[in-house]
Amino acid sequence: MRTRRLSPNLVLITFGALLAIGGAVAMRLELTPYTTNRDTDSSRLLELANAGTGYGLSDSSRQAPLTDCRENMLSLMARLQTSHVRNSLYQNCLAVSDKLGAEQPTLSIAWLTGAIAAAQMNDSDGFNLRMARSMRAGRVEQWIAEMRIPIVENYFVWLTDEVRAGNAADMLLLTENDGGLLTLARIYVKSPSSRERITAVIEPTSEVIREKFARRVRLLSEAGI
Repeated sequence: MRTRRLSPNLVLITFGALLAIGGAVAMRLELTPYTTNRDTDSSRLLELANAGTGYGLSDSSRQAPLTDCRENMLSLMARLQTSHVRNSLYQNCLAVSDKLGAEQPTLSIAWLTGAIAAAQMNDSDGFNLRMARSMRAGRVEQWIAEMRIPIVENYFVWLTDEVRAGNAADMLLLTENDGGLLTLARIYVKSPSSRERITAVIEPTSEVIREKFARRVRLLSEAGI
């Protein structure tokens, strides 16, 4: 019995078709976060609550649903929704954050987004677990540290020893430049309960840093911020 051989042209055509299909699927996934409904303030929130948390392969595509989740979970609009919509939003955002964190364990922002979702659901253990992972994965990422600090401040009574230590490390990281010092000064002024902890971080630093911090605290206090 003869074995039929595929012609080279047929092999190339088949291979090309598979590449085209694969490319189309990848492109569709990549564009998913950018084709979301934003017609009204609540449209994206409702989409997220209905599992609209798709993402593509690139870093920017993965960041998009995480950013949307953080903005919407912490928004006034979320507080105006029914408990069913809010819970769906938190659960879907938690799911996509955990999925991205599992796929890329060093993606600190995914663990932070998951920690926010857990906090919104009053899950203190889940909050600490994910916040600790965010701190371990993003020890030297100041932009994420600046996001973590106010979130941690809101739930400080929940914190494990590991997360408290990570919070102190985040604060110390912020002393390395003027923008970080301004962030710390704002928290110091707005949150009296944070002052002892921030002072403990600032005191061992150089005189220059201490003076810069004190000046920012003074200016913010005088401005009533």
